[in-house]
Amino acid sequence: MSNPVFITGPEIKALLTYEDLIPVVERSLVTYSNWKSQFHQPLREKVFTSNNGILATMPCYNAPDAALACKLVTVFPGNNDLPSHQGIVTLFDPNNGSLQALLDAEEITCIRTAAASAVASRRLLCIKRSAFAKAAHQRVMSLPRRHIKGKKITVTMATTQQQHGTPPFISGQEIKGLLSYEDLIPTVERSLITYSTKKSEFCQPMRTKVDSGSTGLLLTMPCYSAPDSALACKLVTVFPGNTDLSSHQGIVTLFDPNNGSLQALLDAEEITCIRTAAASAVASRHLAHPQSRTLALLGSGAQAFSHFEAIATLFAIECIRVHSRNPERRAALVEKIMLSAKFKPDVMKVEDCESAKAAVDQADIVCTVTSSRDPVLRADWLPRLCHVNAVGACRPDQRELDESVTSAAFLVADSRESASSESGDVIVNKATVHAELGELIAHPERFREARASRGGLTVFKSLGLGIEDAATARLVWDLRMKE
Repeated sequence: MSNPVFITGPEIKALLTYEDLIPVVERSLVTYSNWKSQFHQPLREKVFTSNNGILATMPCYNAPDAALACKLVTVFPGNNDLPSHQGIVTLFDPNNGSLQALLDAEEITCIRTAAASAVASRRLLCIKRSAFAKAAHQRVMSLPRRHIKGKKITVTMATTQQQHGTPPFISGQEIKGLLSYEDLIPTVERSLITYSTKKSEFCQPMRTKVDSGSTGLLLTMPCYSAPDSALACKLVTVFPGNTDLSSHQGIVTLFDPNNGSLQALLDAEEITCIRTAAASAVASRHLAHPQSRTLALLGSGAQAFSHFEAIATLFAIECIRVHSRNPERRAALVEKIMLSAKFKPDVMKVEDCESAKAAVDQADIVCTVTSSRDPVLRADWLPRLCHVNAVGACRPDQRELDESVTSAAFLVADSRESASSESGDVIVNKATVHAELGELIAHPERFREARASRGGLTVFKSLGLGIEDAATARLVWDLRMKE
């Protein structure tokens, strides 16, 4: 992902006039009230911090305006040197989900609010003596920080971004250079424990989905974690029909939890990839046999490679078996693993397997990281003592695991709530989640009997948590600031 365009408040003012904006706002108001099928706008989500701050997310898709966007606003009433309200608007391409621009939310909010008041004033001339019409007219004609010059409103005061600088963008390549799994795995483990056992120390709503017509989705995942000093929101677009671009694209916005200022923007694809693998490594440490030596990877994308690196950080892996339906991608993954710094040619070997059954034969740890809608793994292929990290199926209509796997295994999820509402491996298979991973780590004694009764097969169902994204983004930022 390249460095995104950031449009500051002064640039917005230079580009936009109320002559242009008022008709646009009027159309959006008409759409909202009369054409419900032409837009999708969930209620705003709010994340609360321990010092009475708020991070609010306001995603929307508007078909008549061909607009897919999300406004992120922080509200910190106790601020002295900074405004109490700060934020950013992220604008995505509604055709492919790519991030088009980032805009100063303060200026966007100010001018669109005034434009809405102008529309109301124009439409309410018949009752212009009423208090509402007067207030609306005064709102437009007497805006703070502005003065009237002819028919256009110009601005004389600098915005927050102008005063404090454009937030840095941390690319995927820079994240890779800053972050090691040795640093990340303990951070993700702590966030999983926080999620399951310390409910008062974080705030994380369920992810919000905005439907962009029939082409894709925009997902918002805001979170505050006190133990990680992290306030962040991940914005991800999912456009399965993309060919030249990735089907999943996005950005993580990291805010200062003390005052709500935007600290950094991070490549969401890399954050997601590494924190997902780190969570699987944590699960493997607590569920797999400590002497695990054989790793099977079903899938050949970025997650397959990151899972090799993360698990090889914790286990003395000697054999890596790779399978996917695409032989060329399978061979490319084998080569990439052999070139990795984690690969030790004197003690490791990589096998290119033509079937999933052959790949998992005698495997100690299996990672399913596919995009398959149908099961790719059966219980009768697996050794009795085996651990499975099931990562790929993240929709109710997707499954990677046959029902025989989930019915036989001691099943652990990162979140019961997410697994029961988002995972076909759980919903379609009518599987029972025996524990959340954070619960298991914090209180293993509670689950010994249930685990022993399942015969040795364990499964970690990973859906991904906003708290993992927030903690990872904060760690990247802290490491960057140390350099």
